[in-house]
Amino acid sequence: QLSNGVYMVVLNTPYGNLQQKLVIQR
Repeated sequence: QLSNGVYMVVLNTPYGNLQQKLVIQR
């Protein structure tokens, strides 16, 4: 969790690394 409201989620899968960038507006 970053202070700018951007959440970086890194998932480790058998197919490789999947990166999701979630922008939360507050």
